[in-house]
Formats: sequence, C-alpha cells, structure tokens
Amino acid sequence: MDSFEATGIVEGFVECNSAEMVIEAWQYLVDTDMCWELQGWFGRAAKELLLNGTIKATTEISKRVLEGGWDD
Repeated sequence: MDSFEATGIVEGFVECNSAEMVIEAWQYLVDTDMCWELQGWFGRAAKELLLNGTIKATTEISKRVLEGGWDD
C-alpha cells in the first residue's frame, strides 16, 4: 500500500472490498504520520480509531494521542 492508495481508500475514491482493507489503510496513515498532516478530519478519525483500539499507535505522535497529549 502507498500513500495515494491509503488516502483513496479512506476517502472512498479507491475501491476496496473489505473492512480489513479500510483498517489497513488507516494503519498505514498512522504508521507514516500522514494522517496528522492531511485535512483535520483525518487526524480526528485516526484519533478515534486509536482510542477505541481499532488501530495501533506505532509512532511518537500516535502514542502522544493515546496519552491525551494531542488536541484536535
């Protein structure tokens, strides 16, 4: 997966056939910290997915989000 595909899956302009693929796309955006640099809703959605355990915190920024050190 690359940045274009992950963003496209999340935004809905790249077709995907499973919920797992959507989660994989979100995980990619968090792993690369890209979700924090895109439009605000990406970061807010990623934060929610991190907090509910759907995706894992793998970077310093995402770990700070889980600790409550990031405001949207």
